[in-house]
Amino acid sequence: MTEKNPDVLKVFKKIKQKFIDFLKQGITPEKLALAVAMGICLGIIPLLGATSVLCMAAAFSFRLNMGAIQAVNYLTYPLQLILYIPFLKYGTSIFSHETFNYSLSEITTMLSENTWKTIQEFFWINGYGLLLWLVVASILYVVIYFICLRSFRVLANKIHKSQSYPSLRGERP
Repeated sequence: MTEKNPDVLKVFKKIKQKFIDFLKQGITPEKLALAVAMGICLGIIPLLGATSVLCMAAAFSFRLNMGAIQAVNYLTYPLQLILYIPFLKYGTSIFSHETFNYSLSEITTMLSENTWKTIQEFFWINGYGLLLWLVVASILYVVIYFICLRSFRVLANKIHKSQSYPSLRGERP
């Protein structure tokens, strides 16, 4: 995969370097894992246009690095669009007796033609989607947090060792 598309490898290297930079700035692995888990979970909420404000509120509330949580939030934006309709569709089918048969383009057209009527029509449907998101995000948050925590602790240890031992950095004592 990476041999065919070296740009993908470059993107992942940049993301990894950004996390290393956050750790070098003094952000603890726990806080960074919290920012990533919250950024992803809040980033996929089925409320289009609300994720930045929610991430900002989470950053202030939990004293997280604003850059870290917003960067993760922006990276998950395509995932939010992909999951928007499934959250509404399956949320409606699980939590109500209604059916949901709209595409994203149909919803966009409805919003542009009659915004207020569409908001009224989708109020409960969005509520059902939010309920499903709450269930999914609760599980996803725990999984992402612990995976990131382990990964960031390993990275932090490598950073600490390379700063403690000049030979690991390629320098002579």
